Amino acid sequence: MAIRRMRANVKSRGDRSGAAIVAALVVVMVVSVLSMAYLQLSMSKNREQSSSVDAKRAFYIAEAGLAEAYAGLVAGKSGNVANGTIPARFANGAFWVEAVDEGEGRRTLTSIGMCGTGRSALSIVVENIPESVGALGVFGDQGLTIGQGVTIDGYDSRRGTYASQQGGGGAGALDGLGGMVDGGAVAEPPVGSRVGCNADILLPGGRTETHIDGDAQPGPEGSVVRGTGVTITGSTAPRSSAANLPALEVPSLASAGDVDHGTVRTPLVLYPQESSFGTLRVRPGATAVIVGPATMVVGALELDAGATLIVNASGGPVHIYVRDYLNMAAKSMYTGVSQDPTQVSLQIAASETVDRNGDLIPDPPATFASTGTFYGSVYAPAAAISVPAELELFGAIAAQQLTVGDGAKLHFDRALTVPVDVGGALPQMLAWRLVELPDVPIVQMRLDPLSVMQLNGIVPPEGKDAQVDNGEDPLAGVAAVTLKVLKTAR
Repeated sequence: MAIRRMRANVKSRGDRSGAAIVAALVVVMVVSVLSMAYLQLSMSKNREQSSSVDAKRAFYIAEAGLAEAYAGLVAGKSGNVANGTIPARFANGAFWVEAVDEGEGRRTLTSIGMCGTGRSALSIVVENIPESVGALGVFGDQGLTIGQGVTIDGYDSRRGTYASQQGGGGAGALDGLGGMVDGGAVAEPPVGSRVGCNADILLPGGRTETHIDGDAQPGPEGSVVRGTGVTITGSTAPRSSAANLPALEVPSLASAGDVDHGTVRTPLVLYPQESSFGTLRVRPGATAVIVGPATMVVGALELDAGATLIVNASGGPVHIYVRDYLNMAAKSMYTGVSQDPTQVSLQIAASETVDRNGDLIPDPPATFASTGTFYGSVYAPAAAISVPAELELFGAIAAQQLTVGDGAKLHFDRALTVPVDVGGALPQMLAWRLVELPDVPIVQMRLDPLSVMQLNGIVPPEGKDAQVDNGEDPLAGVAAVTLKVLKTAR
């Protein structure tokens, strides 16, 4: 009896031990399943976060591609950058840009950015809107020499007068950030000048300080050569590309013959109209007045010493075209009635140095030596121009060779940067949008683009080195590489 009871107790304890093991195993399995589920959830979340970060980076890389393509258009390139087989490297990703000419000066730029598994495609439409040649500021095509004691600065006539935009002027005091405070409001910061050249900029300096408030940029292969006493507040880095000085197109107007005005008491008044003369000469002591709006074409414009030319653009713009010869002699007087430089232009097509008065001394095509104040733009793409200290210029001047004489004062007007119908061109953005990704292997495989290129032995170029010239095929010479990438993708 006792033995039977003992055996029953042992069996009961064994049953309970087995049940405990089963329960423990069930708990372990449940915990394992929950752990696996949590691990998978965590890994999924990490993948999602990583994909989200890659997508954002790809978006920014695509924007960088658009910026690179835009810089290419400004430099005269096609807008294409690299291609879908050999993209350009940027940071830890890559991009390429495809440009499509839509006609009428418009071009569509589509940039594909890639980073890790992220992909993004952006597209913009840009249009070339011509900019005035006055936007070049103080510019010499083949050379620019600036004497000692010269002051070159800038302002914006749309914001008011020159005096009101200088430090201590009537617009208010300068604040700590470079803006001007007027009645508690911070005005726009001062406007700097633009000084440029397609070659070297020479500033010999001297005892009297030369001050350029703004940029002084030489040509792509040029440099700024300056002596003592020269201050330049802006950039002196070379231009990324040479500026284009377009040939001057002189309007075709019927000539009224020659005018030789020498009457001292009665001024010669040219009223608002389109007019053309073979020679317009103003003798010593005489005065000629041009009233705008007017377009005047002359073969030769001559102001003798002691002569006066008054340009009144208060009623409308005045544009003067000189075909063959300009002689604004020293001690002649120039007066501008309007203080708006956008309303007056002196455009000089003259280019030949010949003896014009029979004294056996060759005369230069253009002499710009009057005394007074000139509000407007001067453009002489084929002639050398020298600006004397006696003529203060508000506006812009561009010439084949430009010399700024000792003590001269030039004030660049930013209002002249407004696009017009002639001149160079800068692309302006018309539209921006997200677009579908292209069906190419390096995009569809969703692998890190840098790793893919490394596996295929491809060294991606930098964006600046992947710019495609006009007329050049972006895919030229990549057929063999394409087959290798396709093989890897499979």
